[in-house]
Amino acid sequence: MKLLLFLIVWVFLLGSVLSPRTALAQSAVVKKSNENRCYQESHPRFKEIKVFTPFKSLQACLDDGGRLAPGAAPEGQAGTDQKGSSSAAPRETPRPTPVL
Repeated sequence: MKLLLFLIVWVFLLGSVLSPRTALAQSAVVKKSNENRCYQESHPRFKEIKVFTPFKSLQACLDDGGRLAPGAAPEGQAGTDQKGSSSAAPRETPRPTPVL
């Protein structure tokens, strides 16, 4: 019985150590979910995605058939400007002063 338990634990540990995706999954910068959505580390749902295919870049995920996750900014575009306000938000345009 002890031998069987030892073998089960050994196989489990060996499988998790030798898994080729383990190192990449831990260092994934982009996760492609089962819905083929690409989530960057900056996305609020990134940590919630548990079943995924890891990628080192957003472009690699998109090239593999993924699409941008809802609310995500494409790579290279910052989500905020230098003042900290969202660059995606519409800016209020100044109204002309009425002439009397």
